[in-house]
Parts: sequence; structure tokens; C-alpha cells
Amino acid sequence: TMESDMHLPPPYEFHADTTHLVQLLRQGHYGVALCDESWDRLITWIDLGAPAHGTWHEIVGEEKVLHQRDRRRAMAALYAPGTDEDPEAIIAGDWSVKLDMIGQIRPIKQIKREVYPVNPPMTLPLPERRIDLGKGVALELALIPAGNFIMGDADGLPDEQPVHERRITAPFWMGKFEITNAQYALFDPDHDSRLEHGDFLQFSVEERGYPLNLPEQPVARVRWEDAVSFCDWLSALTGEAFSLPTEAQWEYACRAGTDTPLWFGDSATDFSAVANLADYSLWHVDTFPPWNLPSGAIAPWRPAAMDVNDGYRVSAAVGSYGPNPWGLHDMHGNVAEWTACDYRAYSRQTGQSGASARKVVRGGSWYDTPRRARSAARRAYHPWQPVYDVGFRVVASAQNALETK
Repeated sequence: TMESDMHLPPPYEFHADTTHLVQLLRQGHYGVALCDESWDRLITWIDLGAPAHGTWHEIVGEEKVLHQRDRRRAMAALYAPGTDEDPEAIIAGDWSVKLDMIGQIRPIKQIKREVYPVNPPMTLPLPERRIDLGKGVALELALIPAGNFIMGDADGLPDEQPVHERRITAPFWMGKFEITNAQYALFDPDHDSRLEHGDFLQFSVEERGYPLNLPEQPVARVRWEDAVSFCDWLSALTGEAFSLPTEAQWEYACRAGTDTPLWFGDSATDFSAVANLADYSLWHVDTFPPWNLPSGAIAPWRPAAMDVNDGYRVSAAVGSYGPNPWGLHDMHGNVAEWTACDYRAYSRQTGQSGASARKVVRGGSWYDTPRRARSAARRAYHPWQPVYDVGFRVVASAQNALETK
């Protein structure tokens, strides 16, 4: 970016662990495992190499800078001999750093595919509910039937494997939409989902960035701990037991009986009508008059599906895109969603839950490409971490719900 948002963000809202590359490494990408010292060096390099231009001509072009550079050097030669230095020089580095790899998580090998029975997509109308929360705000729920499904992705990252069959033993209610800023404000009126800062200068409110705090946008920058507290508040308000979904509940509901990487297809499918993901709107760099970024100093750098335009640079009002076969909106994209589960390998899902353990986030956000937002894709953050693109939705028990509507 040209200039960062001058407002101080909360700690860990942005961090090395929120970047795509570090997440890939932690997930065992290509079987690489780094020692603590290697991680420390890598994170330090990220800090020291944060995006910044070392010269003015890289920003506005040589035509506007070099005559000033020449005048400065001439004055230095006249009045301060021996201090000549070219402030616009780009100095090539000559160094190398070797990071020792402590081993591989596991050898890379071809994964044997197995065929499991799965539920076909259920398309018959399922019960829905609407709960009045007060002040003109309501919560809409869809019934998710019991059933079995295949959890994980044989073509995914190591933490999405092994692929295995799971059984959802009882139906449950799930929010049709992600919790909105308006809904969350009933619980915490002081929360602010803030904005995604812009790419250009910070000379006006418009240039500062893109709002994430409109009433019908999904709440973001919510800690896992606060999402759990919201569920407790909602339970007390309604007399029902609300919680965050488990990983299995979330993936089962997202898939809605499908076995494709995303409920609407694969990573190459046009998602513009059904999901808010990283697309042309995110990839494009907005500039504003009278500046208009004369030298193109900010290249479009964000990974995105550039042949798709879903119409939103950041999160959209919930329900802006079509639902999956079970009536759930934004299961892929918009904001990523907290789950109730600790981040563990599927082979180690038993054991005591730790209050400080990292918690699993699912679904991807407006900042993620389709591959990072697949039904099986996992991320993890600290429970006290208010991440810039993470929100949540809720679930509740639905015993005997199929018999009533």
C-alpha cells in the first residue's frame, strides 16, 4: 500500500499467522517442518521486509524526482563535501541466509482414494425459524438434518487428511446467515468491525478504506472468546442452548450432501452469484483524484480469481449471494467463521480441550481464493485473537424439529 491506516489496530489483528504463506507452512505444505530458530528468522525477515518503497521515484516516477535529487546532490557537494550520496539509488544486496530444515512432517506420496457412501443433496423444503431479538433485529435459522458425510479432502493440505466418514447423529438448527453487526451490537454495542484499509493515500474518509461495520455486514474482528460469550448471551435471551458449530457440523452443513470441493463446484467454477471470494474486485487497486496513482507504483498483488467479479471488494450484506441446497448463505467467503473445536490433526481428535489452544476457522473470506475457502479447508487462530476477516454463525439443538415447522 501507499500509506497504512494511521489508526492503531488491536494486537494480532494482522500478524504473520494471518498471512497465506505462513498458514501454508504451518499446515505442512510440501511436508516442511521448521525449527524454532528458523521460524524466528523467517518472522523477523517478514517484519524487516514489510512492504515499503525505499525511494520516491518508485512511487511517483523519475520525472518528478530526479531533478530534485540532482539539486540536492549539487548542494551537498558545494556546502558539505564528502557527504555525497544518491538517495534514489537502489542498492543490490549480496548476502545469503541458510535455514536448516529439521525434517519432514511426512513423506509426500500419492494418496489412495476410497469411496464412501454419502447423503445425496436434500432438496425438499426443510423447516426454518425466525427469532425476534428485539429492536427490529431477528435471527433466522435453517434446520440441518442428521446424516453421514465424508470429512476432509484427499487433494487438500495435510491438515485436511486423512479423509474419513463422520456421522451427525441429530438434527440441529444453524444460522442461515453469519451473525451481523446489528445482531452483535445487541450483545456488545461498543464493538466495531472497522474497515479494510485502502491501497492509496489517507487524505479523506473515502480513501481511508472500505467499511466492514455496516449493520447488515457480518461482524468481524471478533475473538473466539467473544463469539462464545455471544452464544451464552443468546442462550439466556432465548432459553435455548446456542453455541458455535463443531468442525464436523460446519463442514457437513456446508457440503449439504455434495462431494465437490465447494458446494457449488470446484475452484474454477464461476462463484459470482453464490459466494463473496477473492476476485477482480479485490485484485483491482482503487485510486482517487487528483492523484490517480500516476506511476502505477502499486501493482495488483493480492491473489484472486481475476476472471470473476462478485461485485464486492470486502464483505457484503449477509444474504447477498445464493444459498446452498440446505438454505445456508455465505458458507464460502464473506467472512471466515469460528468453530467450537481446537485445531488438531484428525488422527488426534480426542483429548481434553484447552482454553488456550488455537481454534479452527472455516469457510474462507472475501480475502481468500476459492481453493482456500473449500468445504474442507481449515485455518486456526488464538482464541483471544480478533482477526480482520473472521466472524461466526451459531447453531442450536433441534430435537424433534423435523416433526414441527
